Amino acid sequence: MPIRLAPIHETTQVQIDPKFLDLLQTCLLRHRENLEEKLRTKRLHYQNTDAASFRRAAMAEEIKHLQVQLAQLQDAGTGTAARRGGFDYQVTRLKRLPYKMLTVKHHRGIDWMVAQTDSFVTVHEQGYYAGTYDHGPYYVCVNTSSFGTLSPSVHVLPAQDPRERYRHMHQTAQIPEENANPLDYLASTCWGGFAGIIPALFEDADVASLFDYLHKYVGNINPADALCHPPYTSRREGAL
Repeated sequence: MPIRLAPIHETTQVQIDPKFLDLLQTCLLRHRENLEEKLRTKRLHYQNTDAASFRRAAMAEEIKHLQVQLAQLQDAGTGTAARRGGFDYQVTRLKRLPYKMLTVKHHRGIDWMVAQTDSFVTVHEQGYYAGTYDHGPYYVCVNTSSFGTLSPSVHVLPAQDPRERYRHMHQTAQIPEENANPLDYLASTCWGGFAGIIPALFEDADVASLFDYLHKYVGNINPADALCHPPYTSRREGAL
């Protein structure tokens, strides 16, 4: 397994575009509205169903889970640091993340949250791929329309060349048409040990935790188990 080295983080605090904060608040409010609608539907179904007792018990658990999520988001409009899903708490967490910048990209009717990393350097100590790898910085792009679902939509774009198909050792992309925007590429991602947590964070619209884990994902490189070896990645023998 590789040793993950923390990137050199030159900024004292991530720069957050005001548009990012506006989009964050919009996403939290929209997520709350969706949860309220789901809760109404579940309650109505529960009241009117004649399903077996084990099924009713499962439905009751689903309702309880939705109630917990709503309790975390009920102050999303004004924010409260005491609640995990609240706006202020999310902003506080985001300010502590080791990114250089958080901004927004609007493309083809979709709002993308974009985080720029510092350069990543990792060391792989064993086997044919042993050596030091300089991966450079990335743009981590999150499709906000996927919040509230279990279907992550993330592009990991190398800052050296965002149009590169072989983006990251654990993400490649198909180009749908000539001169397409990288956000339109069809990404293939190996989430590895992150396959459980990333979809869950999308479902909960937990933006701060999502970007926290995505930063860990981008820096967790295993050259011996890679989808590809990006051409921009430099490899040097030995450790730093």
